[in-house]
Amino acid sequence: MKTEVKKVYYCEHCRKHMLSASSMSRHEKYCRNKPENKHKCFDMCRHLKRERMVSVKGIQTVFSCKVTGVKMYSYLAEKKQTSYFGNPIKVDGLTRMPLDCKDYEAMSESEYCERFNIEL
Repeated sequence: MKTEVKKVYYCEHCRKHMLSASSMSRHEKYCRNKPENKHKCFDMCRHLKRERMVSVKGIQTVFSCKVTGVKMYSYLAEKKQTSYFGNPIKVDGLTRMPLDCKDYEAMSESEYCERFNIEL
């Protein structure tokens, strides 16, 4: 029988674990449970507008606020921009989504169902 003792690295924000410190460091930077990655816009804001941009390099989603008119990107775009694989997403000229917003208004249940084609 062979037994090995290894260091195990755990994410501070979720239960994920890895054997590589550098991989865990990268995961923690972009973990969806990290407070710096929880955008208020994704909490079903009625002012969030999603646009799909198709180019030779792939599909990119650009978000914009209907109130301020600002074009934004999420933390996932940062992750894909620095990705080891695939084509990077450009975030030039875009603003990172805010963590808190004074213009935030939650969608009603009927708006949510209508937007995402869900039947009540």
